Amino acid sequence: MLLGCVTSLALGGCVSRPALQEGGLEFRLAGRVSLVADGRAVTANYVWRQYADGVDIALWGPLGQGRTRVRGAGAALTVHTADGARLEGEAARALVRREFGLAAPVELLSSWIVGRPAPDWPVESLTEDSFAQLGWHVALSGFREVAGRRVPGRVVASREGRRVTVLCREWRFAGQN
Repeated sequence: MLLGCVTSLALGGCVSRPALQEGGLEFRLAGRVSLVADGRAVTANYVWRQYADGVDIALWGPLGQGRTRVRGAGAALTVHTADGARLEGEAARALVRREFGLAAPVELLSSWIVGRPAPDWPVESLTEDSFAQLGWHVALSGFREVAGRRVPGRVVASREGRRVTVLCREWRFAGQN
């Protein structure tokens, strides 16, 4: 159940904005994600597929346990949990609120993960390796060049004792050989 919450936390925010649309930026990213909230910590491996019209994220624990899949397009959200349950929209968001007492910024993560603030929202204290947006402080590190793009190797978003850490290990952009 906790792995399902990691997935929902990654995608099930209260804030509703369109997914990343930087000229149809599409990518595949693999790595690890960890969540710390209300004295609880969860870690999972992930494969993130970002499309121009949405996102598809697979998460799993050690030895492939707890495989969970999240699909989002705009405000629509679907979570397929390891036990076969399918949660949509508000049910997915309610799971996050129930298990962790918060809703994380889903649409924001699609921008943050490529190392930039989300468009259409105010940005505070912007520097080359950090920014603040909607009350979240986002720190970027471990930058490298992939397919002509500067991308972070690590994204840490924190707010009021909650922290989401995303390790970005394997980047591949659409059209990349």
